[in-house]
Amino acid sequence: MKGGETVQSKDIDALMGAMLKHECELGVFLTATEPTKPMLQTVAASGYVKTANDPKAPSFEFPKVQILTLKEYFAGKRPKLPATNITFKAALHAGKKSKGQISLEME
Repeated sequence: MKGGETVQSKDIDALMGAMLKHECELGVFLTATEPTKPMLQTVAASGYVKTANDPKAPSFEFPKVQILTLKEYFAGKRPKLPATNITFKAALHAGKKSKGQISLEME
């Protein structure tokens, strides 16, 4: 969330940089003030994320970056997000098995 008297396009650039660094596909910029025209242009140029859980099912597109003001949020507006969580990837198990570890077979 960005507070303060003003927001600028550089704030969107910072969000997009953080998204890239942390390998996030979607971002929501929540602000106390109205976004500027350059901010809206940057968001529009950021593109879309396409989702499809099943190759046979239709895919959907979601804006990669979205801006909501607090006024919009408290009026009930929500970001357009997929029903399933695509923002986190499961970590791979990288640990080693202990030599003394036994397998428990359960029926």
